[in-house]
Amino acid sequence: MTTTQYYQSIASNLQLPSKAFINGKFVDAIDGNQFENKNPATGELLNSVCQCNHKDVDLAVQAARRSFESGVWSKCAPEERKTVLLKFAELIRAKSDEMSVMESLDSGKTIADCLNEVGGEVPNFFQCLVRWVFLQLSREKLCIYTSCKRAIFIIIHS
Repeated sequence: MTTTQYYQSIASNLQLPSKAFINGKFVDAIDGNQFENKNPATGELLNSVCQCNHKDVDLAVQAARRSFESGVWSKCAPEERKTVLLKFAELIRAKSDEMSVMESLDSGKTIADCLNEVGGEVPNFFQCLVRWVFLQLSREKLCIYTSCKRAIFIIIHS
């Protein structure tokens, strides 16, 4: 199987989401409106997607506020957050081919660009963010940390 055939195979088996994710559930837009989602490179119809408006946004903000105030994430220990964010980065990497094909179809960008972003830049961001935050929590006065391939953090605690 060639590289092109591999990515075409992934594309033919994709199930593109069509609903909004609000309060832990995939839901239609409150008003029931939808729009056609087309591949900008080919004009091909990919799917129909719920068209949310201010009512849906208000509902999502209310759900986010309730979640934040519950403390499930906002009050969890830093080590727990670190574990979750690093696992999130790992899951993105594990699904990077599928997610990259989805992004390529949806945005019209090349698969190479999407593979770099989804499989590299996105998980690297979460890994670097976690490491940076933990450096902020350290008691040292000056830390230089270079775990990310293209980033150097210098943090001075005052």
